Amino acid sequence: MNVRELLDALEKEAELGKFTPYQKISDLQTAILEFLKRKFSQRKSRNTVRTYYSDLISFLEDISINEFIQNENGYILNEEISREIIINHLNRFGNANRWQNTDKEIESKVSEASIEKRYRSLHAFTSWLLENQIVGIDLMWKIKKPQIKNKIPSAWPYEFIVKFFDTFDMSDIKDYRNATICVLIADTGLRIGEVVGLQEGNIDWISKTFLVSGKTGQRVCAFSDICGQELEKWLKVKNKELPKTSFVFPSFRKNLHGFMMNSNSVTHIVREHARKAGIPDSYKLGPHSLRHAVGAHLARSNVNIKMIQKQFGHANISTTQIYEEITLEDVRDTINANSLLKKINDIKGESKINNALNERIARVKKKLDK
Repeated sequence: MNVRELLDALEKEAELGKFTPYQKISDLQTAILEFLKRKFSQRKSRNTVRTYYSDLISFLEDISINEFIQNENGYILNEEISREIIINHLNRFGNANRWQNTDKEIESKVSEASIEKRYRSLHAFTSWLLENQIVGIDLMWKIKKPQIKNKIPSAWPYEFIVKFFDTFDMSDIKDYRNATICVLIADTGLRIGEVVGLQEGNIDWISKTFLVSGKTGQRVCAFSDICGQELEKWLKVKNKELPKTSFVFPSFRKNLHGFMMNSNSVTHIVREHARKAGIPDSYKLGPHSLRHAVGAHLARSNVNIKMIQKQFGHANISTTQIYEEITLEDVRDTINANSLLKKINDIKGESKINNALNERIARVKKKLDK
């Protein structure tokens, strides 16, 4: 069973309410699977659950190799999983090469963001164990959260976004769908999972809002008049030419989730068209860069930061405040508007005008003297 099939099975069990009672969870593997099912039942996005799966299974694999404590019953939570084991795992992970033990392994350390993400996954899992009395102690007590430097988001400059949208062939229905997906992201800043999961019944045309399910649960997001017009045009085409489905942006082939698109497909679409537009690889070429462009634009336009937080679905205002950081584009525009060379050229231009006027006045005076 591959990862997708496993997550499908867990999601199905969550929908049917097939959960193992907390008092019967004693080993680590069962606990991880139950934790993932509970996240599905809380309507967490598939990408979020997949991230938890990746981090927690990596933790399980690592301690099975390095801690040598597994017995025939698996890792017994209250007896064998300790704070020291988690600390050891985080230390090993922080010193490991990227893509360790895979064909893609490269000799550079995992990023600060990856270490912080692994910490957050373990913290969420161990907190869940403690809250539901599966374990009796806080397994991450006094383990400090890794500090990462605030990075300026990779937001495309306006001229790149213009070139990006010029790469779509609007006469091709697949490209038309893909372009409309990108229009929606560029207007609202929605996450990929929120876009592919969007259904027609979630759109309120009167208030111009969506009901979306994201990382922080359900929330209402606004869209502009221009975006609404583009969506209406697309839905007319979709409902006329594609199989009947409630998804706003359906897959062209049926899958386990009906006609729901895969989030990875959107990433590939955006990356492909970004390269066609000639956007440099120094910018991140995924759909999240479009989301960042929206956040940077709104902050630059002096939109209230709490409004941006609500629209973007950030749990913490500090996540949203990163859009208030000075971007390279801001610096470039400021330098361009206040360039010393521009000032010199302006002065030269004024001097030429003044000289021309003085010469004309002198000629007129000379004629009058005669």
